[in-house]
Amino acid sequence: MVKSGHVISFVVGVVVAAVIGGTIAAKVTESTAGRWVVLVVTGYIVELTLFVIYEHLLRTRREVEVPDPEPEFTQQVRDADWSYCAVSSKQVSLWESPTFLFYLLVNGVKSLLHFSQEARSPLKLSNEAEDKERFFAQSLELASQIAKGEPVVRFYGLRLLIYPEAMYSRENRDFILRLIQAHVLNRIHCIPIVLEPLIARLAESSAEAEALQRLRLITHHDPQESDVPRSPLGRLLRRVWPFRPRGVVVPDFLIIDNTDPRTAKTTLWWYEGKAARSSDKEEDLTAAARVFQLLCRYASAYKWTGFTPDEIDMLAAAEAPDGYGGDFFSRPYFTRWVQWIRDPSNSKLRVARMFRYWFEEEERILKDQLGANDEVLDVGCGYGRHLDMLLSDCGCKAAAGVDISPHMVLRAGGLRKKFGESKVQICFEDAAALNFSDNRFDAAICMTNTLGNIESVDTRANVIREMVRVVKPEGRS
Repeated sequence: MVKSGHVISFVVGVVVAAVIGGTIAAKVTESTAGRWVVLVVTGYIVELTLFVIYEHLLRTRREVEVPDPEPEFTQQVRDADWSYCAVSSKQVSLWESPTFLFYLLVNGVKSLLHFSQEARSPLKLSNEAEDKERFFAQSLELASQIAKGEPVVRFYGLRLLIYPEAMYSRENRDFILRLIQAHVLNRIHCIPIVLEPLIARLAESSAEAEALQRLRLITHHDPQESDVPRSPLGRLLRRVWPFRPRGVVVPDFLIIDNTDPRTAKTTLWWYEGKAARSSDKEEDLTAAARVFQLLCRYASAYKWTGFTPDEIDMLAAAEAPDGYGGDFFSRPYFTRWVQWIRDPSNSKLRVARMFRYWFEEEERILKDQLGANDEVLDVGCGYGRHLDMLLSDCGCKAAAGVDISPHMVLRAGGLRKKFGESKVQICFEDAAALNFSDNRFDAAICMTNTLGNIESVDTRANVIREMVRVVKPEGRS
């Protein structure tokens, strides 16, 4: 591909050759043919000289220092369950190294396997605008939830690319977009962030700056590694006048199994030069999680504007086969069944009366027991029928719902728009191992036949124990 530098050097060469060659030709020969020979030879020498100078001294290059594969790191990546959180702030050229490409491929395969299992349907490569916009919005929503410290729907990976503005220039734009596309294709969330306004904002808070500095000391992050790619001459000058960052420095790091407080496998990883380093110390993990939360807080505000849903070429999406609509309770006819029960014209039918009485008793009990000051957890929330009731009819302060069906979680997610994100949370997770802290709620409910649908007695007991754990001592479940 012809670079702008090549064009400039050619034009300069022609001008210089014409001036110098013309002067030399006038002195050494009087014939027209001789002067043309001198001009051509002079032009060739000048062009060759300028090309060598540009290629070997002035042309910007992304030098790749290939990191060493780390067996322990490879093992952890292979065994990781969910939610790896990464910040990439070192030179983008690392993504051209075989080691980083290998780990990206491994994570991509794991992410697609997880997604296929949770979606309970085959996958397709989609370039539909709806799929691209949904995934794009999910990335920003995920960052927002982490920033607020909220429980999140289980995800495989979220990577924040934090590079100087020069890295998003026209020359590097295609490379950055291809890198993001490689993540998105594998359903790994990726948000590109512009460094300069981010660090200016972080520097305004001494607490935030100290948090970044603490993690920088833990990871021994060298600011030189975050500098923009330079020409050989530029690198030589950089050695004479070292890079001194203004304000804070954003370290490059990875947290495996970050958002699940129950796991014992959470580990902080980073590279020092070519060697992988790790820590599972509680204070180091806390420092890294704190910094990731801070960066997520500003992800939307300082996101690179060049990345939009339209820039996504394709991604993996669930494709349900004919006749498949998830489990029974997430299928459309279950909704129609509930509507049929509530229809007054069916009041003479014994089955309709029986189920209507059931629904009315549920509503009466919830209204009697819960009120405006209560934050309530709905275990097995389904598509959100009881959550809607808690917030609309009971007037509860806030409600959270968990369900193990991804179809249910997606459908119940519509309640966020109806009531606002501050009032309702929808989480995809196992009720036998809830991702909530102790004494979190005023009450917990498990309605209809949710417990009855759990075949294992031991699992039922674990669900009940978890409900008791997350409810305040004076609460109800």
